Amino acid sequence: MKNKFYLDIQTDPAWANNEMGMPGDTLSMYGCLVTSLSNTKVLQKIAYTPKKLNTELRDKKGYAGLRNPELKENQSFILWNSDANGTGACDILGCKQSAGAFTYDEMKAAMNTGKIFFIARVIVSYRNAHGVLVDIGHYINILYQINGKYICFDTYDGKTNMLEENDITAKIKVDYS
Repeated sequence: MKNKFYLDIQTDPAWANNEMGMPGDTLSMYGCLVTSLSNTKVLQKIAYTPKKLNTELRDKKGYAGLRNPELKENQSFILWNSDANGTGACDILGCKQSAGAFTYDEMKAAMNTGKIFFIARVIVSYRNAHGVLVDIGHYINILYQINGKYICFDTYDGKTNMLEENDITAKIKVDYS
């Protein structure tokens, strides 16, 4: 069942167990950026899923672990750019990507175009299988802004959260214009 924004989550049973760039790395475990990126297509009213993007990234060697055979576990990092060894996420999606310290006003103006979207990186804590508390980077979609705060969609569980500037460790601009 879709949430009220009709966006996808990485833990959806339809693709949760799909392997990414390396064996054992699944969308449910590490697919937050893949899901955030596929959601930028959905926000444009284009039918797209994390499964589809993951398949393209695998087939076109868009993951670091597929371009460099020396990498081992947990190397399912998305590569943005294409090179002689594979096709990057930007070419697969037809977008440009940049990261930076975008101001609230810059973001608001860009998001109003309907062709520019922002993904936030936040730090989340969880207990691993050994009971140890671990901090990890997690990517979520920024949906809109209100009163200086960001309304974000969590790609893990589909919940919306209101975040302040200092809750976000990085911002990625995904530009389809």
